[in-house]
Amino acid sequence: MRRHLKVVLLLAALLAFIVNEGNFPWWPWGP
Repeated sequence: MRRHLKVVLLLAALLAFIVNEGNFPWWPWGP
């Protein structure tokens, strides 16, 4: 359960980083 929460937090941080960047240079299927 705790591990699942850690994954969710990691994904949330990654999503926030992507949104903050405002572009998708490495996004394979576009924005």
